[in-house]
Amino acid sequence: NKKSAGGTLKEAKASGLNPHFTFESFVTGKANQLACAAAMQVAENPGKAYNPLFIYGGVGLGKTHLIQAIGNHLKHIQPDAKIKYLHAERYVSDVVKAYENKSFDAFKKNYHSLDLLLIDDIQFFAKKNRTQEEFFYA
Repeated sequence: NKKSAGGTLKEAKASGLNPHFTFESFVTGKANQLACAAAMQVAENPGKAYNPLFIYGGVGLGKTHLIQAIGNHLKHIQPDAKIKYLHAERYVSDVVKAYENKSFDAFKKNYHSLDLLLIDDIQFFAKKNRTQEEFFYA
């Protein structure tokens, strides 16, 4: 079984994490060192430090790398942690499907069972009030 920084490749696929996005491979500079330090705190203290943590910046500055590094680091220090990384569009789609299928309890159970939920491109939630409500209660 192939191993990666984030565990087995099967685990990486299930979590949605790219095992190559780690804190060790993240290039830190003056512009992003605060974001990196906050991300490390979240990885070390999930649910306690900076909860929720929003990382804002321009395209190509490493936001995706940094939030996936949080998940990969937590997976490394807590191998049994339940972690899910997904794009905001996927989360919105899951909310819509849960309503359409009248399976909202299963949706909530799935997301509430996670130790760490990482959502990329959260600005996709703008003007989606129900999705925002569910996100903040997840």
